[in-house]
Amino acid sequence: VEVVLFLVEVEILVEVLVVGVVLVVLVLVGVVVLVGLLVVDVLV
Repeated sequence: VEVVLFLVEVEILVEVLVVGVVLVVLVLVGVVVLVGLLVVDVLV
């Protein structure tokens, strides 16, 4: 029973980590796009 609980906890942790990584990547992509647009505006 303890092993099952441990596996469930690990699965939850993995899901949280994956969601966190995805959010961070999305934020980084958004920042890069915004900076890119600003640079294009300045150059043009």
